[in-house]
Amino acid sequence: MKAMQLLETVNSENTNEIPANYEDIRSIDLNDIEGMPTNSIVAYLSRIGETPLLTREQEQVLAIAIEEGNYETFLALVKIPFCRDHLLEFPNRLTSGEVSLTDISTLEESSHEDWTPSLTAELNDFSARISEITKQFRKQ
Repeated sequence: MKAMQLLETVNSENTNEIPANYEDIRSIDLNDIEGMPTNSIVAYLSRIGETPLLTREQEQVLAIAIEEGNYETFLALVKIPFCRDHLLEFPNRLTSGEVSLTDISTLEESSHEDWTPSLTAELNDFSARISEITKQFRKQ
């Protein structure tokens, strides 16, 4: 019954009754929750504390490794003539209207009429990357 009380408390406005620590949560019998797939929940809750979190330094090292991996992947792709040509022609396709701004923007609900500083910054960054890649491959 303790599990149902926890769910009711979480769903209510009174959050002062939510268990304050990990041990209180682990003591809940999840079999009391009707219709809940308890096997996966029990497995998750029983193992949640076993996995150590990353330190700030580890997060930074991981982020750098991901960025370097993305860059290496990108360089490998642009060595393929089809990919390189497609990428180098992309700015022309964008400015001619063949490709919509909403197709490339990471911002929600953007359009050609919605030229915000963020969109302009994204396009400038993209253009700079294209120029750098073009210079690298002209040297080869």
